[in-house]
Amino acid sequence: MNQTARFLAGFTAIALLALTPGCSDKPSATDTAAADASAGSDVAGASDGATDDTGAAADVIAADAGTAAGDVAAADDSTTVAPNWSKFGINRGAGPCPPGKICTWAWTVTPEGKWQAELAGTNKGGTMDEDDLTALLAIANSSAFHKAMNAGFSCGQPPTDVSVSFTLWRVGVVGTPLKQDVTGCVFGNPQDNIAQKLNALLTPYGDKK
Repeated sequence: MNQTARFLAGFTAIALLALTPGCSDKPSATDTAAADASAGSDVAGASDGATDDTGAAADVIAADAGTAAGDVAAADDSTTVAPNWSKFGINRGAGPCPPGKICTWAWTVTPEGKWQAELAGTNKGGTMDEDDLTALLAIANSSAFHKAMNAGFSCGQPPTDVSVSFTLWRVGVVGTPLKQDVTGCVFGNPQDNIAQKLNALLTPYGDKK
């Protein structure tokens, strides 16, 4: 083959290569559109993921806020106060008292359950049973009890031949302790009021316990 023939053969091969589909280095319009669509889908997916993450974060914040609000509400509804008292006492008297008789009884107890009793002139002492002490503290540490010791108990008409009073010594308070008459509560209505319960928990000690 002479030089001219070789040149023509090479030129023809180059032309055929350029016209063959899929052999061009330049991407087609279809390929570009497909790539753009794929990229757009990836961006949308990323956006959706970010939205989901933001929503999840908002849910967590809302849940935390709800929990905190619930905790505050629970604290506001609590009926228990700090045990800011050092001693609680019950005094009982009866009359008319026969000559030569002692018709007074007194009990005191600390938050630790140490009790002392003076029963018609006889002194006794000890430690309350755990169950009794737990029940007593549930009342003595309640806001309802402390309000009543400050403002008075509201109960039925008391009898005239016996009297019962409560005394509460408070921590850090100098002077006269709080004292309230609870005769109508202990011997009257409403039944199962806090004064009746405290009286029933403490007064058996030294006598029946």
